[in-house]
Amino acid sequence: MDVPYVCLRLPTVGGKTILATHSIEVAANTYLEDDFPFVLWLVPTTTIAEQTLNCLLNPDHPYREAINQKYGSNVRI
Repeated sequence: MDVPYVCLRLPTVGGKTILATHSIEVAANTYLEDDFPFVLWLVPTTTIAEQTLNCLLNPDHPYREAINQKYGSNVRI
């Protein structure tokens, strides 16, 4: 199976994380053909991991809202 490769270069505070949250649905539907994909979030530092985790755990944060729009209460962080 061929694995697609996409590389987007965005500057700091360029919206990489919000882009990633919206990309989950696109990848799940067009590549994986899976209604509820497993997502592994890789980050370069502990600080960014903590910041991202806190945002994803907050149901009112735009990152989490983007995921909840498609997956609702089926999201596990």
